[in-house]
Amino acid sequence: MTDDLTFLPPHESAWAPGFHAYSRCLSAKPGEWVDLHLSGEGPVGIEVLRLSGDKVAQGAVIASLPPVEAKPQPIHRGSYVYVERGLERAAALSAEVWCRPLGEAPQRGLFHQRGFGLWLEGERLCFDVGGHRVSGGAVSLKEWHHAVGVWETAGLRLYLDGQLVGEGEGPAAFAGGGPLRLGALADEEGRTCALFTGDLCGPTLYEYAHNSEVIGAHFQAKDTEPAGPCAGHWKFDHHRGLPCRDVSVNGRHGKPVNYPIRMVPGPRCIGDSDWHNYDPASDPNFGHALRLMGDALVDCRWPVAAQWQVPAEAQSGQYAIRLRDQAGQVRHVYFVVRPRHPRARLMCLSTTNTRIAYNFRPFDNLEYDYGAYHPHPRYPILGQLHGVGRPATGELWERTTVEFELPFYTWLDKHGIPYDLFSEWDLEADPSLLDRYPVVAFAGHSEYWTADHYQRLQRFVERGGHILSLSGNTAYWRVSLDMANRVMEVRKHARLPAAGITFDPMVDASHHHQLDGLPGATMREAGFPEWGLLGGMSNGWTTPPLDGPRAGYQVLAPQHWVFNAPRQVGAGFPFADQAAGYETDLSLQTLLERCGQPALARYPDRSGRPEPLSAPIPGWAVLARALLPGSTVLDFDNRQYIGEMASEMLLREVGGEGLIFAAGSVLSSHVLGQNEGFSRMLFNIMERMGLEVPA
Repeated sequence: MTDDLTFLPPHESAWAPGFHAYSRCLSAKPGEWVDLHLSGEGPVGIEVLRLSGDKVAQGAVIASLPPVEAKPQPIHRGSYVYVERGLERAAALSAEVWCRPLGEAPQRGLFHQRGFGLWLEGERLCFDVGGHRVSGGAVSLKEWHHAVGVWETAGLRLYLDGQLVGEGEGPAAFAGGGPLRLGALADEEGRTCALFTGDLCGPTLYEYAHNSEVIGAHFQAKDTEPAGPCAGHWKFDHHRGLPCRDVSVNGRHGKPVNYPIRMVPGPRCIGDSDWHNYDPASDPNFGHALRLMGDALVDCRWPVAAQWQVPAEAQSGQYAIRLRDQAGQVRHVYFVVRPRHPRARLMCLSTTNTRIAYNFRPFDNLEYDYGAYHPHPRYPILGQLHGVGRPATGELWERTTVEFELPFYTWLDKHGIPYDLFSEWDLEADPSLLDRYPVVAFAGHSEYWTADHYQRLQRFVERGGHILSLSGNTAYWRVSLDMANRVMEVRKHARLPAAGITFDPMVDASHHHQLDGLPGATMREAGFPEWGLLGGMSNGWTTPPLDGPRAGYQVLAPQHWVFNAPRQVGAGFPFADQAAGYETDLSLQTLLERCGQPALARYPDRSGRPEPLSAPIPGWAVLARALLPGSTVLDFDNRQYIGEMASEMLLREVGGEGLIFAAGSVLSSHVLGQNEGFSRMLFNIMERMGLEVPA
């Protein structure tokens, strides 16, 4: 029993106004179906596009579906834990939990079931048994607090941080039963409401009354283990299996709802960890708290409104379904058509993970939106868990992740170079795909990588496979995938303040992923350095993405075969004019020469290789360099300053292994149709990789 996004007990509904659409299908092969989920009002027209050119708007309509009548659909926000079988009867009761609130709300549930509840009302802690209530104390944000409610026939007692803050009369008997919720309340109709935003650790129920001495000692020791036999004690430390298991003898296992965030340190671990060798599994003080977000929305769970079956003759490539409502609003749902059977020698990977991350304004509504670049409405934390099952309103950043890579496929089509396109998730699901192709290519913004993706491509090159990277800011963030629930995890945490990254005490020591247990943040910090595969690393950015500053390259190795054999390539300045822009990569050695040596510790290279910080990496050649002044520049430690950003074209040749070409810019493919010299250079490289290209 792991996270299950189909599981939703009765839950307070919300309604997101407007016209919205999504598909949970990232790719499909001929004969398979693409699903569409809609929310809106009135008839919706549906057209299927095969994308080409530089823009989504240039896609060719290949099919039209009958109009669909859209209806408003509810969303159910907020994560919590649902325990199907609560406490039924007891002669006395104690409810204990460590909590760290991260967001304010009128009411925020901690424990709740029929018969009793422990919650926050504003800043005050409240405890109720059988309609008898006490309250007291003041609970501050971003600090761990120890809350205990006690009932016995003598009355109610309420403790906050070891101190008695309220007492009063209680019922003569306790009668409960039904479901128990951790991190939420239930309304009179049994629907989940009043969700808690913050961290919970060590929630425990006892069928007896604790005294002040035991409670005070538990608080002083920051103890999250039960203080004796219990009716339920919930732990959140399993990466797989039961994520909210009850370790008492009663087996009241909880079910996570809306994907709560695990791998969060508890009250004994409030400082930053060592980013060189820290492992939460070996730290007895880590605590394994659960982070609940009252605004969490990982999957909308809307019903399927329409489907389109990919025709048997459909060509592999980038596709979209365009939806238009009666008011003229347009939405696009993007997906890849992969081949029924491999037909080409060139495998292309669409930058699926980056598109999911860049869908950070799914509703275009500040009350509902959050993502990898937009914080939760109630608490400014970035990253975490992003589901495929959310709409996209056509916001610039999400759309441009598709438009970054489109020119490459258009160029391949124009020159008759066969290719098979896959989503990154296809390779994650079937690593054997790499055995069928001698060359793997990706274009645009291949920024979000899994550890498996990185390591599989490393092995691919070692056995003679070739890589053609027309990307920038490549392999920057590390992600993990839950293929069953269609969820991507990214922990956008940092030890230094930076734009687009959460820097806050609440993320200290919580950079490990719950999906695989490995450290997160950037690939290099987690032990999967970009230069270990592609020779370089990100050097910064400019904005806006497509229409911002651009530059051409100065060729640094005009005698290299890529400029001379078998095609002669003009190497005058500017080479590949306008190809450098938005986000760029450059060689590790050049970055160190320009920005200095790293100062922050990080996890060692997972392959066991030493870091090449004092000499160029063997086998790599710097072919050309472009400079963009007035950019936001990143150094090795991701510190930011305004300066001259660089982009470098790199090539790796090592005997017995495959070639790697890295263009070093998100926008590199955007000049292929206009720049003959850059095209001829790529033809030389692709031919050396064993592909058939124009003479």
